[in-house]
Amino acid sequence: MEKYHRSRINTPDQSKPKADSEINLSEPINLTISEQLVDFFLTYARLQKDPIKFGTDIETWAKEKANSALEEQKNQEMENKKNNQPKKYFFGVYDGQKMIATGEIHIFEESKQAKKHAHLCHLTVDPAYRNKQIGRKLVEVRTDLARREGCEFLTTRVNTRNLPGMQNKFNEGFYINGVKIYRKKEPVWSEFEFRKEIGGKPKQTDTQDENATIPLYDPEIIKQKIADGQVGVGLIPTEPYDINIKKSVYEDGDVRKFALKMQKG
Repeated sequence: MEKYHRSRINTPDQSKPKADSEINLSEPINLTISEQLVDFFLTYARLQKDPIKFGTDIETWAKEKANSALEEQKNQEMENKKNNQPKKYFFGVYDGQKMIATGEIHIFEESKQAKKHAHLCHLTVDPAYRNKQIGRKLVEVRTDLARREGCEFLTTRVNTRNLPGMQNKFNEGFYINGVKIYRKKEPVWSEFEFRKEIGGKPKQTDTQDENATIPLYDPEIIKQKIADGQVGVGLIPTEPYDINIKKSVYEDGDVRKFALKMQKG
């Protein structure tokens, strides 16, 4: 497999700082050492702004996650290691010394129960750097890795209130084929499961289906529709509303103004 650049921080023109009005962005960098991984998880927690996932001591959480990732990477290099744990790769994008975007990928080996596939997670981009194709590059570098590893499809999860995240996934050709409900009481926490066949075409909506739209705010109904063989293929506004991708899920999560377009899987 192609080796990724493993330097600590590799940004363009680092010896010649640019004017404040210019951005000195790196390409997505494969992160492999402790300091990089702690920075990865701190950046993810800072940008995600999710009060459910993270406690007040984010630094301790980030160090624990980084140590766990390093231990898993060490185990992956042992020739005699045989289990079903995925290979994990972590990518970051820097502006100078500051990490401004993150993306992780898990490679699951083929088994009797499932085909070889990759799971994308921890994708975040600093709001100040959005609309600059950074998220697209992080998706592309991880998708290319999945292809080289022989994966047949991609999966990912998005909070059911994360309108910008859902819209991005639909734009990239993913569709919803599952719902995970973790907490029904406030603060509620549930996620949509997205899937995309590598090299496949986006699913087309079926406008003739009388049950094609389901209120987005009720994941229980959506879960039942998926159990009946339907998949989610797009967001439909039920009243005038713009999805602002520069805002986080908790700043821009009025899902009651949207329905989920569904069709037979």
